[in-house]
Amino acid sequence: MNNFVNELSQIMPPPAEGGTIVDWDHVERNYELPFPADFKNFIRSYGAGLIDDYLSVKAPDPGNRFIDLIQSSFDFAGTLRGVRDTLPVELSHPLESRVGGIILWAANEDGDLCFWISDGHNPDRWRVGVYSRNFNDWNEYPFGFSEFLVGVLKGEIESPFSRSDFPSKRPGFKFWRTYLDELLDEG
Repeated sequence: MNNFVNELSQIMPPPAEGGTIVDWDHVERNYELPFPADFKNFIRSYGAGLIDDYLSVKAPDPGNRFIDLIQSSFDFAGTLRGVRDTLPVELSHPLESRVGGIILWAANEDGDLCFWISDGHNPDRWRVGVYSRNFNDWNEYPFGFSEFLVGVLKGEIESPFSRSDFPSKRPGFKFWRTYLDELLDEG
């Protein structure tokens, strides 16, 4: 397992009910898209869900459009294509959910979006890009998924997210089903 995924589990323990078994060979073949090993390990340990009830990490799940990384990525790439000319920053990456484009892996209620910049066929070398504050800013980071999360959660990387209290001093992860159950209980 990637050292950053191990470190992430020390900073933010996986939920007891979390973790999702994904047939990655099927998913990658079906979508013609590879995924980084650290992300696969994260999904195996955590599943899709929310970091600090704020940052929603997606997972491949064609049966659930709310958490499905692939559908969300296609939707957001399409949205970005529609507004590309109005964005205040130059975006040089193709706005397509494929190798060579950008692929969404997380989003939050403030409109902040986390992408892989998939500028090569080796997903373990993909970098992270983040749109902040409803497309007011675009930041690129020279590392991948788990290294980015570890850096943000430890405060080693300035958080690009809109909410000033994210991350908390003791970040937590809530599995998506737990979050949904809580919403349904609230009525």
